[in-house]
Amino acid sequence: MRAQRAGTIVNVTSLAQVMTWPMMGHYAASKASLAKATETLRLEALGTGVKVVEVVLGPVQTAMQGETGLVPGIERALKSSPTGRPDQAARRIIKAMDRGRPRVVYPRPLLLAYALPTITRSYVAALVRQARGEIDPDDQRVVRTGSFGGPEARAARQAWEQAHLASAPNASGATTDPR
Repeated sequence: MRAQRAGTIVNVTSLAQVMTWPMMGHYAASKASLAKATETLRLEALGTGVKVVEVVLGPVQTAMQGETGLVPGIERALKSSPTGRPDQAARRIIKAMDRGRPRVVYPRPLLLAYALPTITRSYVAALVRQARGEIDPDDQRVVRTGSFGGPEARAARQAWEQAHLASAPNASGATTDPR
């Protein structure tokens, strides 16, 4: 890309970098690290013609939400957060690339949470205090998540897909039933 003096690198991070949850430190740390690496890469690419875009995602209607629901007490945080749609996220990413923007925060209402991390962290800490009785540091469900995670994680993803994909609009706006 540098030789061609053109191209775009897109790295997907997460709002977890500013609003983590108990037992999600590994995820938040990896996304925060990628955000810092992306910022550094952007500086290294200055003047080369290569653009670097960070996509900071909050909750998006994907099967990952099925697994996220397994995290003890997380529903408290998710209730106060908008959930975006994958197709809208893709449009926002393409728009940012076309306009040379360095970052996309999606869903857009979460831009304030990203921009004011100290306030966001205080808010999340209050939610965690309210959920104390629901959070068990020995709960192993979070450790075994992912596409090849434990049976409970795979079942949660599958249940989410069955519940949500049947009513998801396709490119033409019509709903499809994957069954």
